[in-house]
Amino acid sequence: MSFGLIITGCEKLTELLEGEPEVSLRISLPDPAQHPLWNNVRTVTLTVTAEDMDAVTETKNVTPGDTIVVFTLQVSAGDDRLFTLDAKDEQGVVLFWGKIKVDVTTGQAYNFDINLV
Repeated sequence: MSFGLIITGCEKLTELLEGEPEVSLRISLPDPAQHPLWNNVRTVTLTVTAEDMDAVTETKNVTPGDTIVVFTLQVSAGDDRLFTLDAKDEQGVVLFWGKIKVDVTTGQAYNFDINLV
């Protein structure tokens, strides 16, 4: 199964003292009527990695009926930032996952899809 999970607002919000931009990601969740297994998802974890930065991870709780989840992370600007999204059930089993590499530039806004399988 594959469906698009849209990240619709990856953008620099503020410049932090450490020099890393704060990135806000607004993620539209799939319709459980079309993807019934999504009803079992309880957490969504976003991890951003790259060779030249430490991994950044944030987990959000979700409940059936949620349509959007918002992440705010400190992500260093640079090439090949790997955004990995894991959707897990209450036992921590990954039900859906996806990833995409994006070049992140300070002050830019991005729209991209992560296809979950």
